[in-house]
Amino acid sequence: MSMFGGQVPGAAPPTPTHPTLTRVNMTALVVVSFVSAALVVMLARVLQLQLRPPVELGQTVGTRMSTQRDAAVRGDIMDRRGRLLSVTRFGYRLVVDPTLVERSKLEARKKPISLDEIIYHISAISGRPMGVVGGEIMDALRENQNRRELLASGGLPPDAIEDGALETPEPPEHSTQDTVDPIRPPELATSPDLPLVLKRPLRYLPMSGVLSAESVERFKTFTYPGVTLERVPVREYPGGNTVASLVGKLGTDKNGTVGAERMLGDTLEGTPGEVRFVRDAAGNPLWISPGAVRPATHGSDVKLSIDLEIQRIAGEEILRGVNEYQSAGGRVLVFDPVSGEILAMVDILRAVPDAIDYPFVDIGSKPSPGAPEYVPDRRYKVIAPDPIRDKHPALGRNRCVESVYEPGSTFKPFVWSVVTESGRMLPSDVVNTENGTWTTAYHRTIIDVKAKASQTWTDVLIHSSNIGMGKGAEKLSFAELHNAVKRWGFGQRTGIGLPGEATGLVTSQSNWKITSQHSVAFGNEVAVTPIQMVRAFSAFAREGELAGTMPQVRILAQGPDERNSQVIYRVIPEKVAMLTRDAMTHVAENMETALANRSPSEKDWRYAIFGKSGTSRIPVGKAPPGKRLPHGTKGYIDKQYISSFIAGGPVEAPRLVVLVTIDDPCPELAHTSRAYGSLTAGPVNRRIMERALTYLGVPPSPGHEAKVVPHATAQAPAEDVFPPVDPPVDPDEVIDDGSGMPDGQ
Repeated sequence: MSMFGGQVPGAAPPTPTHPTLTRVNMTALVVVSFVSAALVVMLARVLQLQLRPPVELGQTVGTRMSTQRDAAVRGDIMDRRGRLLSVTRFGYRLVVDPTLVERSKLEARKKPISLDEIIYHISAISGRPMGVVGGEIMDALRENQNRRELLASGGLPPDAIEDGALETPEPPEHSTQDTVDPIRPPELATSPDLPLVLKRPLRYLPMSGVLSAESVERFKTFTYPGVTLERVPVREYPGGNTVASLVGKLGTDKNGTVGAERMLGDTLEGTPGEVRFVRDAAGNPLWISPGAVRPATHGSDVKLSIDLEIQRIAGEEILRGVNEYQSAGGRVLVFDPVSGEILAMVDILRAVPDAIDYPFVDIGSKPSPGAPEYVPDRRYKVIAPDPIRDKHPALGRNRCVESVYEPGSTFKPFVWSVVTESGRMLPSDVVNTENGTWTTAYHRTIIDVKAKASQTWTDVLIHSSNIGMGKGAEKLSFAELHNAVKRWGFGQRTGIGLPGEATGLVTSQSNWKITSQHSVAFGNEVAVTPIQMVRAFSAFAREGELAGTMPQVRILAQGPDERNSQVIYRVIPEKVAMLTRDAMTHVAENMETALANRSPSEKDWRYAIFGKSGTSRIPVGKAPPGKRLPHGTKGYIDKQYISSFIAGGPVEAPRLVVLVTIDDPCPELAHTSRAYGSLTAGPVNRRIMERALTYLGVPPSPGHEAKVVPHATAQAPAEDVFPPVDPPVDPDEVIDDGSGMPDGQ
């Protein structure tokens, strides 16, 4: 069309607009715009709920990401030959989610299940009383209600989630979380200026220990909301009670409570794995993102130096000895003097019904006329209470490592060798032993049981002469003897690594006096641990250039190429070590003679051994606060002893060092001079040595052929089990009233 209204030639005619189509387009546009706006609003709301949810919602929904943990298997503990001592298996325990067992949710089901019904079945499966189970669940439900009410009251600031005031803890793996967590710690309950610590509802409530297989099968027949089985690792100890105190026990927090379980925790414990996944609103898994799976890494297995069979032999024989001598307890250590490995470590206690507490007296009290404060000839308790041992053998003190005692005459070889090394006494030198009674320049009386006018320096050790040892020690300066005791490793830990190891007690150089010089010479005024004794005694049991050196103590098994390389340092020359060993061979022969006289069946031995006996009084120890020693008493308990025997064998090429201590042989033995170490601990040591060397396949000593290898019978003694020995052979010292361990040490 032209500008004048005419149609342009060749142009198409205009298309007419239909009114109905225009309305449809407008409607579609409006609908699309509305839907798009709604979607934008919904998306914004979703983002807001995800990123900044309201406080009430944040308490219940949490994140869409969930984590399923995969527990790592703790490594096994084995003996040196691969026998299992401690191993992990998996079991199950009942766990409740209190938010899913609330009464309101249960009653809303098509087939209502009462809370009482759930409590009943949990009690039946777990074996716990219904009152206890119900109380824990109801406490958790009340706690959750309190937490919700606190949130509803507006007690949480708007930015609390970002500020971290809202706790969102996950229950620790295999946790024993408390049933009820306080909203406000008790110590803050009266502090209105401090903000409340708000917590999520409790959702993890363990309701049982590890269930038996029958209980697990029974659980599978029930389906209750919020009641599930949790897979947990279970530590078992096939090595039994005989190695319990050494192996230790695994705590509920997966840390070793005591023993090797604690010492080797980092090696045994693996790294847990986990799977992270996205879940829907109902908690069902949707998908797993790439890289969200981390498998568990199992812990490393460990071989201890212990030989389970030697441990069993030692356990049988010490139990036999403790019962036979009606003692309060006993300890055994079997040691490889070449490698420094502990092959057996046993510590047992025996109840003594007639023993009473030591009668300490209140400070300030005055004795009644005619009523002495101390009554002699009573049997007193000599071993500190260890009630936790009754709960589990692994939890008790390991007295081979943790408890000290005065070694008595078993300490004499160390002092004898040091005096000999100094050259001030030679083996053939004669010592005036004063016919058995010697009063020192400071008016102390020292007594020998075997009274002799004189003895060679070698005989002083063989016959265990206190007088001879005291006179020999006088030839050393105070500093020389003090430093020699420390050089043998006493007064310091061996470094075995087991928790609770004691250092022992050695009088300080500043407090060392002439009384110390004499007392230490025959094993008083020094306190040692059994592990220190076997390490030091190994200097006499090592061969060749290693003789006179001490090994590093090992509780882990060593490889064959490591056995000859374990040396701490040299304590005495090789020649002196051999001289000391030769003298102690006669001590062992005397003990065997006494044993044959008492029990003719125990006289044919396959192996020659060397050793030393000891008998020491038991110190009273420090009085409790507010108490004092009774008048008329001294630092030791009358007629109660620790009898011991330490030995190496076979003489020609020692493979073992064995220490046996018998705690408090019965009063009948003590009052008739039959509680000596050579007559109590000696026979036990001899049988352990014989059986252990035979088990190891050690060839018999030249000229020794045994008809029988004696075995243990851990039965109660007969009435005539203590035949008279008159005079006793190889008697140990009678402890005089001189100064022993200084008070307070």
